[in-house]
Amino acid sequence: MLVTGDSLAAGFFASTEAQGFSSLVTGALGRVTPTTVSRAHQTLSTVAGVTEVPPDLDLAVIELGTNDVGIPTPLADFEAQYGDLLGRIRTSSPDAALVCLGTWTHDGAAYDEVIARSCAANAGRYVSLAGLFAVAELHGPAGRDTFVGTGDEFHPNDAGHRAIADAVLAVLAR
Repeated sequence: MLVTGDSLAAGFFASTEAQGFSSLVTGALGRVTPTTVSRAHQTLSTVAGVTEVPPDLDLAVIELGTNDVGIPTPLADFEAQYGDLLGRIRTSSPDAALVCLGTWTHDGAAYDEVIARSCAANAGRYVSLAGLFAVAELHGPAGRDTFVGTGDEFHPNDAGHRAIADAVLAVLAR
């Protein structure tokens, strides 16, 4: 199993690393060997550049785009880079289940469209995070203690990471 992404994939700002969505998904799946490549505060270009795709994956979960919204990365560049990353995964593991998560923000619709379209073109399943981000109880509050320091208002809390994990697991169950 490969999980590649930004701070959300790294579990920021869950209370413990085990409460991060990627750890929750891995734990629910049972006997998997996870490879997680995450870079907090980084864009798709940076994370994709350091992601070495292992051969013979059964599952790849891609959680990228949120930081690209904030930069902003030009959509055409984002689409080319996202497609390239998915292409590398498909070349390495043509039969792997592919789950592509949307952006964790209220203003990422254009990037979410690119993610959904690219994911579908690579026989993957898209999971929107926009509805989860809109639920105030799933992120913050600022000042909470976490395994990486003091939490902020933006990142998911334990309930937010659980909701993201549940959304990934639900799409895998279909």
